[in-house]
Amino acid sequence: MITTGLLASAGADGLSSMWRIELLHPAVVHFSVALTVVGSLFYLVGLLGSSYPACQSFRLTAWWLLLLACLASWASLQTGFWADHAVGRELFDPRPLKDHERFGLGFSWVLSATVLVEGLRLFVSRLRSYRKYLTLLVMIGLVASCGLVAWTSHLGAGLVYQQGAGVQMPSEVNESRD
Repeated sequence: MITTGLLASAGADGLSSMWRIELLHPAVVHFSVALTVVGSLFYLVGLLGSSYPACQSFRLTAWWLLLLACLASWASLQTGFWADHAVGRELFDPRPLKDHERFGLGFSWVLSATVLVEGLRLFVSRLRSYRKYLTLLVMIGLVASCGLVAWTSHLGAGLVYQQGAGVQMPSEVNESRD
């Protein structure tokens, strides 16, 4: 397991600012955001175009994209906890951070349940008679996941752009070079 000390102390030659632990979170979280949106669009295209042979593989592709998004969302939570330890004490108002964490956790759980239901629909032949209900559950899960990831992203952007979470101020950069 990577600790905050390992990455925060990487090199005293100016490279350490690039390897700060709080910078891992945005690097990982954007994968789950993009994969969730693209996977949801693939699912929608596969659902609407299910009568066309060219669209047959879209739902399976969507499942793989959403599975990767699910894994990235859990990795995002872990890197977010690391970032919280690095920058959480520097915030003016910690309430948006707690909301960001709660909605991020909710997003990960909803997306995980959605991926599980779609996996059951795709791969368990005994559930063929429930396909319409499972598809409806997946659609509800995808709408909820996209809504949660949008709101969580909004809260995260507020932390960065309104409170400067994870931002290294220019005066700090100049002092660290001396």
